Amino acid sequence: MPATASKLIFISLTPNFGGHEVMLTRWMQEVQAATDVVPHLVCNQKSKLASLSKDNNIECTPLTWPPAWSQKAPGPAKKLLALTYLVFRLARIRRQTGATVAVASEGSLMSEPLAILAARLVFKKAALYVPMVDTYQDLGYPDAEGATKRFMRFYRHLPSVWITLSQGQAAIFKKWANIQQPVFVLQNTISQNIDHALKKFKANSLLADVFKILILGRLDAKHKGLDFLFSYLKTNAEALIEKRFQFHFVGDGPYRTAIEEIIRSDKKIAQLVEMQPWSDPIQCFQTADCTLLTSRYEGVPLVMLESMALGIPMVASRLPGVEGYLHPACQFEIGDISTAIDAIEKLRSQEFRNEVIAFNKARYEKMASAKAFRECVTTITAQLTLR
Repeated sequence: MPATASKLIFISLTPNFGGHEVMLTRWMQEVQAATDVVPHLVCNQKSKLASLSKDNNIECTPLTWPPAWSQKAPGPAKKLLALTYLVFRLARIRRQTGATVAVASEGSLMSEPLAILAARLVFKKAALYVPMVDTYQDLGYPDAEGATKRFMRFYRHLPSVWITLSQGQAAIFKKWANIQQPVFVLQNTISQNIDHALKKFKANSLLADVFKILILGRLDAKHKGLDFLFSYLKTNAEALIEKRFQFHFVGDGPYRTAIEEIIRSDKKIAQLVEMQPWSDPIQCFQTADCTLLTSRYEGVPLVMLESMALGIPMVASRLPGVEGYLHPACQFEIGDISTAIDAIEKLRSQEFRNEVIAFNKARYEKMASAKAFRECVTTITAQLTLR
């Protein structure tokens, strides 16, 4: 690395680790491998990001967040003190590294507001990397009108640059939020573990009598649309059993207990549904005939890209982060589980299945492969660090 290499600061304050944090890690890995820029991560010490950065030799400053002493203050003073602490830490990092550009990351709009606010106060340029940029009404916020007002009045002006996951999302966001700053698109890719497994992976051959439908990820009724799905399963259990469908749920989350109760109390659902905690995704994909995503909202879901790359057909809600990727016949309107089941039924045809797999793989190679992601990272990093 040249002695004059510039630094790019990445900020993630969430203690959680999901698909967006996987992509943040991939971004930093690619910056380190393919550019003359050095990434430096500032993250919540409780997040898996801290250990991953160490494993990948990425410079990292883990923070106790929020600082315990700030939370002893009354009311709004908590956030003010936490912000002051974050600004102080970031200013020190700027002095030490000479960095002038930072990328703050959050899962949805205003979910980690102090990150971009502090970055804007400290750095010359502050970008905000966010996967879900739908309206607050579409995201199902309890006070959508109030959140929209706060966003429009103040928050939308904070970033120097916005970064989201697809051209469709960028267009919707710019329209509803009247965004004047540049909106860059960094399309998602798959995790390195899945990428490394591609050559050896063999999809299910459809020889089994039971057609296994994989629902992989966080078990959340509203976000993932699992309330829609279970309502349909309860009403149509007998017909689905006759079709020899098996719904395989893999993951954890707030809806897991409710699903387990439904299985215990309904013998027909118990025949249809199989549950297991979070497991190695490759093993889950290995036995799946297709994957199903019933979400109300998503960014560009990793489980979709993984399915496309591995040759597992996916049926999913028609969302901005889905439309440009999946075969059109495998998309359905939000909540229309009947149409989803019809699409799954068609996938029993090997001819149609082969068509879907070929279509999805071609889209994956063009839009989400490691090569496509690296090219996108190189372009965006150059735009961000241009002096």
